[in-house]
Amino acid sequence: PARISRGLSRNGRRAGAADDLAEVVRDAAALAEKHPDVAFYQETLAAARLHRGELLARLDKPDDAGAELRQALAV
Repeated sequence: PARISRGLSRNGRRAGAADDLAEVVRDAAALAEKHPDVAFYQETLAAARLHRGELLARLDKPDDAGAELRQALAV
């Protein structure tokens, strides 16, 4: 039971982190769109999408993870 609780708590933190990363992705996408010639913004967007995709995969959300990872590659 304690192990299950820790796992659920960990998944809760991961879900919260995925939400936080969604906000980072939105902000980075806005900057990348506004400044398409600034490589740093493009790289930040790709990295945020990569991290969010990896996190969604750990949360057992393969469709969402795959979509995020494909978008990371497209940047």
